[in-house]
Amino acid sequence: MEAITDEAEILALDRALTALSVAPDLGIPIPGSRPELRKYADDVDDVRIIYYVSALRTTIVVAYLEALPGRGRVAPFTRTDRR
Repeated sequence: MEAITDEAEILALDRALTALSVAPDLGIPIPGSRPELRKYADDVDDVRIIYYVSALRTTIVVAYLEALPGRGRVAPFTRTDRR
């Protein structure tokens, strides 16, 4: 997170984290992970987040995040990965 200093990256991550806080099921489950990790990608904002949701579904714990706005390098998770 310390490496993300560009304002566009911060805004892109903020939008993605806000979306996940409202609807934690936006991401798709990563099979075989414990706790159940989920992956979320927004290819419009070029954001990728791997996270899990607390047992009470009130907290999202981020395991990995990446923001590359305008660089188009978020290919590993695409819209076709979503439900």
